[in-house]
Amino acid sequence: MALGYGIVTLINKDNSVVSGVLMERGENHIVLKNPDGTVHRHSLEQMANLKPPISTMPPMGAILTPRQLRDLVEYLSGLK
Repeated sequence: MALGYGIVTLINKDNSVVSGVLMERGENHIVLKNPDGTVHRHSLEQMANLKPPISTMPPMGAILTPRQLRDLVEYLSGLK
């Protein structure tokens, strides 16, 4: 998932839990953007667990019929 689009949850060694949009993943840190727009850097050393990112986009199969989904993909693939 592209940076800036997935929500991750991290659990620190002190059992505190932080969630936010994954903006950057470095060798020793991650940067999360909170819902209020603030950005925080978190050390990987302090983390006990980092859950993989989940998408904020709902599954299209739950919203569109298979035919509508096919038509949408066909339309989008034709855009230049």
